[in-house]
Amino acid sequence: MTKDEAVKYHREMWNDIADEIESCKRTFYIPTLKDRWCAEHELDPIASCFACEYNEQCNGFCCDHCLFNQTEMGPLESCCEGYYARCLYAKAWQEQAELARKIANLPVREGV
Repeated sequence: MTKDEAVKYHREMWNDIADEIESCKRTFYIPTLKDRWCAEHELDPIASCFACEYNEQCNGFCCDHCLFNQTEMGPLESCCEGYYARCLYAKAWQEQAELARKIANLPVREGV
């Protein structure tokens, strides 16, 4: 998977997740939506994450080398922090959809 493909699939998946949350007006268990999206598109990235898949190919699996800045402050030591964790545990569907949309549009890190 190329960097451009990883970014493209990441953005498509997370925008579709945000759309699903908004259309159903309820919160979801995010890993289920990610797995379903990947199955529907016949893709099988590590942890249903295109950044992880790209990272594994290029650097060996390590969140320090994530393709995306996971917060306004930059990369994190783990994807269990930042926007993803907040999206996973959001109580309101509006917050979950907003966070999914932020994840879809995370800036790509240079040099990764």
